[in-house]
Amino acid sequence: MKITFLIHNVYGIGGTIRTTLNLAAALADRHEVTIVSMLRHRARPWFAIDPRVTLVPLVDTRENSADAVDPLLHQPAEVFPAAEKRYRQYSRLTDQRAEQYLRACDADVIIGTRPGVNVYLARFAPPRALRIAQEHLTHDAHTKKLRAQLARHYRGLDALVTTTEAIRGKRFDLLIEAFADIAAQHPDWKLRIYGAGAEKDHLQKLIHVHDLGDRAALMGAVSPIEAEFAKASIVASASDAESFGMTLVEAMRCGVPVVSTDCPLGPAEIIHDGVDGRLVPTGDRQALATALHDLITDEPTRRRMGRAARRAAHRYDPAHIIHTYEDLFADLAASRPSRAWQRAKARWRGRAGRALRRLRH
Repeated sequence: MKITFLIHNVYGIGGTIRTTLNLAAALADRHEVTIVSMLRHRARPWFAIDPRVTLVPLVDTRENSADAVDPLLHQPAEVFPAAEKRYRQYSRLTDQRAEQYLRACDADVIIGTRPGVNVYLARFAPPRALRIAQEHLTHDAHTKKLRAQLARHYRGLDALVTTTEAIRGKRFDLLIEAFADIAAQHPDWKLRIYGAGAEKDHLQKLIHVHDLGDRAALMGAVSPIEAEFAKASIVASASDAESFGMTLVEAMRCGVPVVSTDCPLGPAEIIHDGVDGRLVPTGDRQALATALHDLITDEPTRRRMGRAARRAAHRYDPAHIIHTYEDLFADLAASRPSRAWQRAKARWRGRAGRALRRLRH
């Protein structure tokens, strides 16, 4: 089976990218997999890509690229929905390249990974392919305007899969402050923060304000991250919004207990509080500091939770996820005729209703 993923920019850093690459690599054991990146801004992807997976970038935004001088690159997109938060990164050139690629695509299954890209999927993907839209946020998280724009496109797709995924609100500032509260009591412990973003200078100042010196360090983005998790005694997440936390699962696979804020949906589904990690209220500096202090001072509990975390993480192993997707593909293929019939009936009823209303007027 040929499976194609459509992604915003696989050359960047983010949870959607990481989970797509993991899923693609797992599927590549038994299928021919391609990742189509709408945009490309650097020579090589930040994350490693399984060599069995084919990578196809559509629009190269680097200054020295041929696309950089294409006038369509500087014209606003007409197909990509204007209410989508990435809209300004898209252009007439992106619209054109997406249409050209998808109309010629011979994949059996095409999976979109963000709302605007899912519109391309609905508009241009060949009807013979199974067309699946992923939502890496909850659908209700979108603005009313975007939901209205998506509705007329999503209804023609074969499936909508809600895969909760990491989003904004990492709150590294809260983590630094919580660590500052307990650092003096535990002089042999250090805080290492991994990630990239615009907050680096602010976070470095915060480390200086709390006089943490070399006790807290900004390590930048690291891939793969598992080797760093394996060195840790505790992994902490202070996010305000983390509808799913891939980093939590990765840490647990390394046998490390996780202290996480109980932000919407994801962490509470992953962590069993007091068994394989700790959950604390979102934005609560004291609760986060207390949970960290408790695990720092209780090595037997920390090790017990680490062992439980490794066992619990198995439910997210690729084999389970792939089985779920392959079952979905089979169900969609088998139900396609009946779904097409139901859609046709709905269209006929809609047309008949509109005709009847016109007659009454």
